[in-house]
Amino acid sequence: MSHTPPASRVALSRQMRRGKASMPELLEKVNTLPLQQSWRYLASYTTAVDKPTGSAYTEHYQVAFVARLDFSATIGQRVERCASPYTASHSLCPQLASLGFDLFDLEIWHHWSTVVCYTLSEDGENLFLQNVHKIAFGNAYVAQLILAVSALHLARKDATRRLACITRSNAHQSSAINGMMAVMSDDTNKNCTELYMAACMLVFCSFGKGPQPGQYLAYSDYGEPQWLGLLNGVKSILEQNRSKIYPEVRPTFEPDPNISNRAPTEEVLPGFSKQFDRLRQSIELLQAEDPSFKKYLEALERLHECYVATFEYNGQKGIKISSHMVFAFLYRCKEEYTSSIQSKRPMALVILAHYLVLLAQLKKEWYLEGWVPHIMAAIRSHLHPTYKHWLAWPSQHV
Repeated sequence: MSHTPPASRVALSRQMRRGKASMPELLEKVNTLPLQQSWRYLASYTTAVDKPTGSAYTEHYQVAFVARLDFSATIGQRVERCASPYTASHSLCPQLASLGFDLFDLEIWHHWSTVVCYTLSEDGENLFLQNVHKIAFGNAYVAQLILAVSALHLARKDATRRLACITRSNAHQSSAINGMMAVMSDDTNKNCTELYMAACMLVFCSFGKGPQPGQYLAYSDYGEPQWLGLLNGVKSILEQNRSKIYPEVRPTFEPDPNISNRAPTEEVLPGFSKQFDRLRQSIELLQAEDPSFKKYLEALERLHECYVATFEYNGQKGIKISSHMVFAFLYRCKEEYTSSIQSKRPMALVILAHYLVLLAQLKKEWYLEGWVPHIMAAIRSHLHPTYKHWLAWPSQHV
């Protein structure tokens, strides 16, 4: 049974594509649409593809991703899952065969399986090779997002085909999002693991595009930050369906108290303890005048926990960085604090600058290239002069 969107939603989609509707306006309009049940999440993100230097052409690719995360309202026709990537006659799974994969996609997949999958996890061999591949072969939208991420990596490695790779990545992302929306009509929640993995891949796609003008991960110059919206999508899927997601792909963003080989943060980042003590004392003084500053104390405590849990001794190899604890900070932050970041409140930006020190520990990862200096420059620009002295310590370590 086909699904025709109401005229109001069609008009809204057109406004997005033309850039005439901001994220707050979209949220307000979506909330008034005559849906049978409420939508819980809306994220919009834009990909800008620049042609080689000297060309004034810029291709803008915009996708509105409306995801109802309680899986209870009907969005569209369900895409039936295949139990195996091959049928008895060794032909491709019907939903994969209908996607028009070509030799370029085969090259991109090979690039994924030999290079890219090892760059996205501390446990690459187990998680990405074994579990993600199994999920992808039975769910076309996951396979498409794997290709989308891999194409972005290949675009960085082969400058002569940069535009072709990014264009192909955009096409796979668009098709995959349609697939994700379709399977959300399944009220039995059988697709939780697949949707969770797909949402994670969308986060990597957002990173892999590289720093975007006006976008700073946790806030932006206009509307909802694209990356944070995607992270909130991952968070919603994970928290509402944790027990239904395969343990092998289900992360934890809480510090593990059983780890005995923690490396002292002060050893890796000299001045850490003194800096955090000074910042904590300053916030406590401000809280005495303004009780709302409690949200900053809570955010600082979460950040401190992530600092302490990020570094581990790794035998003779030195110190190992737990990347999931780096990303845990924004994942665990309350909306009250992230809203303050988006409002560019000075203390919220100061704490975000201190978070960049953790994020900088992963700056060698291809998908984070350029993001830390991009965000730090924005914070310097947006921060009130009386708070800029707090940037001295973070600036030494990013």
